[in-house]
Amino acid sequence: MIINFTIYETEAKPAAICKAFNILERIYSEKKVIYDPEKMGNCFEVSAELITTLEKEGYEMDGWYYIVADCVGQITHAWLEYDGWAIDFSSGQSLFMPSENFAEQRKPENIRRYTIEELREQSKKPENCGLLKYFDN
Repeated sequence: MIINFTIYETEAKPAAICKAFNILERIYSEKKVIYDPEKMGNCFEVSAELITTLEKEGYEMDGWYYIVADCVGQITHAWLEYDGWAIDFSSGQSLFMPSENFAEQRKPENIRRYTIEELREQSKKPENCGLLKYFDN
C-alpha cells in the first residue's frame, strides 16, 4: 500500500525546507517502516515506531521529539517534531505542518516533549508498556 504524505506549507516555511519529510519518505520507500492502516489510529504507537526506526537506521536524533499533549477534540494525542515541523501520522493521515500552525490548530495543553532517550525510559513505566516493544531493551 502506498502512503500519501500531506505537507502544509506557509510562506515562512515552504515544503522544500521540510527535512523530516525527506527523511520519512525515504524510510517508507525503503520499507523500514511498513504502512499499516490498522495501526494508523494509534498515534502513540505510530509515533514511537517512527522515532525508534530513525534511531535504529542511524539517523542523527538531535532535534527529534516525541510529543504527548492534551489537544482540542482529542483526549490525549502524540506526534513527532523535528526542525520546526510537526509530523502527525495518525487517524489515517500523514501530515507535516509547521509546528506553530499545528499548535494553533490543535491547541495542545499539558505538553510533554521526549527525546529518544527520555522516551526509552518512559516506555519502561507500566502505564506506557505498549511502547516497550519498539525498543531493544
